[in-house]
Amino acid sequence: MKPERSTQCHKRRFYAFTLVELIGVLAIIGILAAFLVPRVLATIERAKVVQVVHSIRSARDAIFDYYAEHGTFPPLGPIDNHLVKEGFLDTRFRASVGSGASLHSARAVPDGNFTIDGSEYDLDGDGRTGSAEGAETSGPVVFARITGVAQRGAESLSEMIDGEELGADDDHRFGGGDEQMDVYGKVIYDGSGDTFPTEVYIYIRHLE
Repeated sequence: MKPERSTQCHKRRFYAFTLVELIGVLAIIGILAAFLVPRVLATIERAKVVQVVHSIRSARDAIFDYYAEHGTFPPLGPIDNHLVKEGFLDTRFRASVGSGASLHSARAVPDGNFTIDGSEYDLDGDGRTGSAEGAETSGPVVFARITGVAQRGAESLSEMIDGEELGADDDHRFGGGDEQMDVYGKVIYDGSGDTFPTEVYIYIRHLE
């Protein structure tokens, strides 16, 4: 005798999130995003600054090698193409921070000031420009110029290259923290008057 088939239909049960559960999940995602996103962005920003620092070191090595071979610095003006053509750099100077970057050779002002494109360097942070590392000279000086740099990028470059003592803190900004103008150390920029993004100049080497 065959067993009788049940004629009763088995209802399938479907599960779904309730509105309260969805709100809870979204709240957790929002909390995690608020916690992680700033740290991810900070890590990316630091990686960009580290790339610039490595590029500066490569440029400094290229200038040393150029001087060792020629006994002088590259001709005044933009020098990226010249260094690449001579074989001292593999590629033009690049910077992940900002919208453009280039290397330049200029002549310092022989009046006790160490001035590049209207910006003065105070390499030792003593409040006097052109007083450190033999900077009182009319010889050529090589520097990097990075354009379109945001405020945080400029400050990060100053902190990483110049360190805490000469970094972009309130004591080493022209006119105080509100002016956002850093004229101390190897990294200088003028962010006064809401001029960000701005140009950043990074001292590399000078010839006495």
